[in-house]
Amino acid sequence: MGMAALLGYGREVWCFGGLRTGRYATGAMLVAQAVYRRLTTPRGTLQGGDDEGAYGLDLSAYVGDLGPAAAARMLPGLVRAEVLKDDRIVDALVTVTDADNGDSTHALTISIQAALASSGEAFQLTLSASDTTTTLLGIA
Repeated sequence: MGMAALLGYGREVWCFGGLRTGRYATGAMLVAQAVYRRLTTPRGTLQGGDDEGAYGLDLSAYVGDLGPAAAARMLPGLVRAEVLKDDRIVDALVTVTDADNGDSTHALTISIQAALASSGEAFQLTLSASDTTTTLLGIA
């Protein structure tokens, strides 16, 4: 990672798996963590102005409200639109697949490939969303 990427996005306390004081995220990892928070925050819960009111897309609530089949059809466009609200991201490809767990539970696998605007870096964020929880599966 170049120094421009580090300076351009700043640094924040690491938040995957809980806050970890003394460990910081920078560059693509910082933006990936911001996307994860954006996709697990219910819209309208942030205080502030119009931008804060339009922040967030709670994946689990969405799956619970629509059911996995309908959510799988609608989420690619909704997730992409939400991810692109972050001006550090220039493009995003979102795929959603329905994983039938064989025990009448369903979880959607959501894969987001995002390209960063100023650094040329990219990341892939993979999540699992059911009607009760959204889980980080991986980041590369």
